[in-house]
Amino acid sequence: MKVQGLYTVADDAMGNSRAMGSHFLLVKDEFERRHLMEGSPWLFDNYLLVLNEFDGSCLTLQIQLKHCCFWVQLHDVSLFYMTKQTGEGVGNANGKVVKVDVQENGVGWGPSLRVRLRLDITKPFPWGRLITFESFGQMWISFKYERLPWICFHYCLLGHLERDCLARLRCSSHQFTDIKLYGVWLRASENFQKALEHGKFYFS
Repeated sequence: MKVQGLYTVADDAMGNSRAMGSHFLLVKDEFERRHLMEGSPWLFDNYLLVLNEFDGSCLTLQIQLKHCCFWVQLHDVSLFYMTKQTGEGVGNANGKVVKVDVQENGVGWGPSLRVRLRLDITKPFPWGRLITFESFGQMWISFKYERLPWICFHYCLLGHLERDCLARLRCSSHQFTDIKLYGVWLRASENFQKALEHGKFYFS
């Protein structure tokens, strides 16, 4: 398993994991491996830690660390379309759907429809999608990301913070605020995430 930006990893009590060089993490236990891959995104000081499985069949320099899975909340979806089919349709238009968080009957419930997406992190994070529904016509579906790392809200890209953005340095702070297309609203609130994890929703 290749790990970008990881330099030291302590063994657990059973010695199941250890660092190899400056960019590798050997995981012997299958449960631990699945936990690492399925639990992404992993953040260190709110910076993204990118993981990729490596079987030794290619040169390490050929391993690409450009994809990561995120839980994305689709907001403003009508109750009639809170389904697995909707999640797959909207999700695959923006990345690769890994899972749609719905009940066994394929129907979702709650304030949003949750989709686990594998995204190309070298491109801007999608912030929504205009979808055409047969019964309702066109509707804008907005996205919120759970555990979104630090990103630049000017380009919605990883790699630098807003304060280090070249576009901000080229213009005044007032102009920069006016032209930003993204903001903190891309982040799902912690209280909302906890409610999702415990399945607690209250409507009045």
